[in-house]
Amino acid sequence: MQHINFGVLFLATNPSLWIGLFAGALVLAIALGVAFFFVLGNKAKSEKQVGDAKKQCASLIEEAKAEAERIKAQGKEESRRALKEGLLEVNEQDLKLRNEFERETKEKKAEIQRMEQRLTQ
Repeated sequence: MQHINFGVLFLATNPSLWIGLFAGALVLAIALGVAFFFVLGNKAKSEKQVGDAKKQCASLIEEAKAEAERIKAQGKEESRRALKEGLLEVNEQDLKLRNEFERETKEKKAEIQRMEQRLTQ
């Protein structure tokens, strides 16, 4: 079996081939470097956008919670006011009915007294 000495083959080649290979490797390295930094730059930009979106979501959630608490407090206040108004109306109706009852009672007492006076005469 014959052995081929590859080292001799590379040394025997034309120097312009070496320059071409070196230039190609340099261009490839630069292209890979640019692509690497481009990917890193986009990754950082994407991470910043995600972070900003998370902050915005947290802010919206806090605003929604605050609004819910405000609405809840407003509802409680409205229900208290409605309860007070209802109690006031009930008390007014009670007073009106008591006054009407007292008036009717006085009228009936007066009528009974007149009847008693007629009977005693």
